[in-house]
Amino acid sequence: MADTRTGPPFFYKPGLHNVGSYQVSGRPWITGSDAHPANTEVQVKFPSVAKSFTVINLTGSGLGSSQLFVHFAPGSSGTETIANKHYIPLDTHEDSYTFNVKCSSVYISAPSTNGQIARWRIMAELTNIQTSSMFILTGSGITE
Repeated sequence: MADTRTGPPFFYKPGLHNVGSYQVSGRPWITGSDAHPANTEVQVKFPSVAKSFTVINLTGSGLGSSQLFVHFAPGSSGTETIANKHYIPLDTHEDSYTFNVKCSSVYISAPSTNGQIARWRIMAELTNIQTSSMFILTGSGITE
């Protein structure tokens, strides 16, 4: 049977609400730091929207605290992100957490109480969705 629709054919494209973009295996992407000083924050920007990512604390034990905070909004002074506990702490060597969320960036903080330089890695599963399509994460549980 012939297609009776008028106009050009419709093709699905990668997008935030395109289920296929999340059903396929993501493209691997890894980054990290071996020199994250205490009382600093780093924003890690993914090259495309991530469908999930894992953060691993690689700071060695023995020289004091090696805690990391992982959060979705800036935690610097003047915000409520850290004060309201809107983060996941990674407390020990090889402590990790996998986030099964769509996002275009994540923040990693090393608290001022850390006794040594923090080391960490992120492994992300990336979609083909452009980061410009992603909305800003804000609101209850993230910034409030």
